[in-house]
Amino acid sequence: MDQDDGDWDFDPFLTAKDHKRIQLEALSRRPTSQLSPLELFKLVAASIALEKSIPAVLDLMEKGRFIDLDPDFLEDHWTLLERQGSYFKGNPAQRSRLDHLKKMRDYRDARSGKVSMSCFKCLDARGEFKRLYETRSEAVSSLEHRYSESGVRLTVYECKHKNGWHLTKA
Repeated sequence: MDQDDGDWDFDPFLTAKDHKRIQLEALSRRPTSQLSPLELFKLVAASIALEKSIPAVLDLMEKGRFIDLDPDFLEDHWTLLERQGSYFKGNPAQRSRLDHLKKMRDYRDARSGKVSMSCFKCLDARGEFKRLYETRSEAVSSLEHRYSESGVRLTVYECKHKNGWHLTKA
């Protein structure tokens, strides 16, 4: 009995790397709206369909949609994007978006050495992302430290997006 070769989805002569590339190319043909954040980052990591995957990834990051890339990736979001230097060289508007996000990302608190996050939804008076405190007590502690150092009076309030706590001038 003859078996129709068209029924086989697996080609035994291809390597695992070839199969992965075929899967990624199939992903790249789908609209970005149908891709999960993880699938978008997989395309960026593989340098496939960058013209549509990088803007979609930057959209997610601007909306504060950071996802846990482990265990699929050895690098973080920022490193994956920085490896696409040739794409960004030809797309200055996208480079500007990435640079803005990098400027507003995590920064280290000089007092405690703790890494703090920026809230990617709330803006301060200068149009920059507001610093985000995980707990009210962290925000109060920072408020007290800033008052003792500079005399600036601040108040604590809960982020309207329920991401944590912010400070504002009193």
